[in-house]
Amino acid sequence: MAKVDINIIKEWFRNFKKPDQDQFWSWLDSFRHKDDKIPMADVDNLTQTLAKKADLVDGVVPENQLPFTINTNEVIAVGEITTTSNNVNVGVHSSGTNKVRIGGKVLTRAFANDLPFTAVTDGQKFVRVVARDQAGLFFLKEGVESDEPKEPSIDPGEVHVCLILITPEGSYIDPEVLNGFKEKAEDNWKVVYPNKLSYYALVYSDARTCFSLEERIPSSVDKYINTIEFSEETTRDVLFTIKNNSIGKVIISSVVTDGLYKGIVDNTPFTIPAKSTVLCKYKHSTDVVEILKVGSSDSITSIVTDTTLKGNGTAGNPAGLSDAKNAEIAGKENAITAGTTSQYYRGDKTWQSLNKAAVGLGNVDNTSDANKPISTSVQTALNQKVNNPTGTGTALAQINADNSLSRITVGATPVVNVFGENASGGYSKQATKSYASISAITAMPTFAELEAYGTDEVHAQNLNGFFKKVGLHWHFYEAKTVIM
Repeated sequence: MAKVDINIIKEWFRNFKKPDQDQFWSWLDSFRHKDDKIPMADVDNLTQTLAKKADLVDGVVPENQLPFTINTNEVIAVGEITTTSNNVNVGVHSSGTNKVRIGGKVLTRAFANDLPFTAVTDGQKFVRVVARDQAGLFFLKEGVESDEPKEPSIDPGEVHVCLILITPEGSYIDPEVLNGFKEKAEDNWKVVYPNKLSYYALVYSDARTCFSLEERIPSSVDKYINTIEFSEETTRDVLFTIKNNSIGKVIISSVVTDGLYKGIVDNTPFTIPAKSTVLCKYKHSTDVVEILKVGSSDSITSIVTDTTLKGNGTAGNPAGLSDAKNAEIAGKENAITAGTTSQYYRGDKTWQSLNKAAVGLGNVDNTSDANKPISTSVQTALNQKVNNPTGTGTALAQINADNSLSRITVGATPVVNVFGENASGGYSKQATKSYASISAITAMPTFAELEAYGTDEVHAQNLNGFFKKVGLHWHFYEAKTVIM
């Protein structure tokens, strides 16, 4: 059956309605079964979406279909590079083939390369091994011999392989090889050696922005950076790192900006301590170099890029900290000297003894429950009570003149001022009542005998009870033992 609009189907299945067979079948035919295949034409914008996807050609996405730009120039595998006084030898990789990628194209060579150059006489010069998409694959570019040699540039279509410093004493090969899919390698250090006058020249020419200042013969003599050169005028700010890997200080000279040679901001010399790293910034808007931060780490990511940090290392203004930062630090608390476990750190920034007075409990005594004192109000209330009865009597408690109680033995003589129940149900001194005891008789007394005692209650111990006058009659109450 044909597909039915979903609103019509809803009407079929309202409460109290009974859909028939055709309606059930129309309902089923209006939806796709899991066994049914969905035609591509039935998926909205599928064709347009697939048209935006890249193709996979031999397991590789063509560069012109990538949504971003990558550097497809890299050194994949190259053998050992050695030098003599006038020759550079590029050996074959252990895999049997040297391999580079230029413009996304992989180029290989299975033979070594001998690349001659002109030996130096008294100065120094850089030579650079590069790869080109030409016969021979590897080529050598020579710099000019000088006391302050400059690195040969890298032309379009060339891939940097290694940089070598040639000196009368020997050659020094930069161990880092720029490879990988990236335009520049911030984690690759460019090794720089001083000339005979102990001057370093930093040349920003091959996209590496980390300079490691080395020395062929370790010396604590101060050295200088007298050149910070860009291979071309830049129109953007550039961050670069300088690591003093020597054992002495390196001083950045106070030179002014002159064309490609960039001077230091404020025209003030800056000292890099031994084994320290500084983060610098070239600001194209002012055409000067600023020292941002001094640290001890080789990693640029661990150095704070704070443009206010440009101290000159003088007293009160440590290297890497400005006056503003020093003032901010001065407002911080000094490190707190550790106290003991029986002390606490008070608001006046001193360690004090931790006792009950310190927490507002100076009036609290550390006594056992049995020895704890009572309050004044409780003691006053207790003073209004009488002590336990004294004496050896067994029958009554008599109230003495001082309001104390005494046990007495009941005899034939009436007893006055006894402790008895009052009209309100409590117990108090009963001055109007008295008690007598018949201890000698063993038989019931007469009415006259009871009246003779002059009281309304007479105890008869021998009869195991007592007589009590109620109205005009006397009643006898016999004592019974009650087991609780």
